[in-house]
Amino acid sequence: MKLDMTKRLERLLGQFRAGEIDRRRFLSLTAAAAATAGISTGWSRRALAAPALASAAGGMVLSIHLDDPWPAALCAAWACLAIHLSLPAGWGVVAEISGPHTGAIWGLLNAMGVVGAYFSPIFMGVVVDHFKGLGYAGREQWDPAYSVYAGLLCIGAVAWLFVNPEKSIVERKEEPCGSQ
Repeated sequence: MKLDMTKRLERLLGQFRAGEIDRRRFLSLTAAAAATAGISTGWSRRALAAPALASAAGGMVLSIHLDDPWPAALCAAWACLAIHLSLPAGWGVVAEISGPHTGAIWGLLNAMGVVGAYFSPIFMGVVVDHFKGLGYAGREQWDPAYSVYAGLLCIGAVAWLFVNPEKSIVERKEEPCGSQ
């Protein structure tokens, strides 16, 4: 869903003239509109989410392999931040593809997230106990589970490359000619 540059600028100028936005915001939004001219919504969403998840995976992997706690903690913190940087793209896609069923689709996705949130600590506990049973201690017990999480983040980053927010998931019914 491309919004043509002229329409973007006309809308911004109208908001500026009506006093809805100040001069600084008008200039920054105009610069943003010019910088993203010709980029489809689909690619702009992908360009936000895929690198965010990939860098989160990178931060997770780095945190596993660093022995100094401060850099490891900073990499883990980056991973958490980067995961959340992808969320607006996901919310935007849901709003665009779900048509009149936006609430239902958001509810479904949140329910799926709850399932993941429920099983994640169980998975972590099983992995840690398993490696403890094998004689590992400390980080050696925990790091394998974080490797799995990093792998899942990579899968998510690749999956985002195939998301098409311009295609609705709602079936559109064709109305016969002449009906109103």
